[in-house]
Amino acid sequence: CAECGGTHGKPRVIGADIEFSVSHSGDSVVVAVADAPCGVDVELLDGDRDRDVAGLPGLVLGEGEQAADEWQFLRAWTRKEAVTKATSDGLRVPFSKVIVVGDPPRLTSWPYPEPPDSVTVKDLEAPAGYLAALAVLGPVSDVVVHNDGWLV
Repeated sequence: CAECGGTHGKPRVIGADIEFSVSHSGDSVVVAVADAPCGVDVELLDGDRDRDVAGLPGLVLGEGEQAADEWQFLRAWTRKEAVTKATSDGLRVPFSKVIVVGDPPRLTSWPYPEPPDSVTVKDLEAPAGYLAALAVLGPVSDVVVHNDGWLV
């Protein structure tokens, strides 16, 4: 943990100037590596999955955001989780305070003092049946796909 030094929190490489993030869902694993804080999320689109999403839109979606179906909800979720993983806060931050809109996506509001436009958010091309997003605290010029995974 960057705050207390404990063994919880975002994984990091001690003594190296790289940042990374890992996510998995179903049979897919995504790893992002960057020279700035980054976060990545992948989610399986599967109506049979074993989680209750009935009450989640009210907790996840912020003012003005709507999700008419599972795809739209999970698109919002992957973007928001990528952003909060990049900050090392993960699920400790209310997702309803993290607003990512548009195509291509852009962060328009979040509960931090830095301007939201300082964060790069990208939707990643994921395998069929999955959605994935990447967030980097800073500018990103290129996303490179390597060995069926994503690297920055």
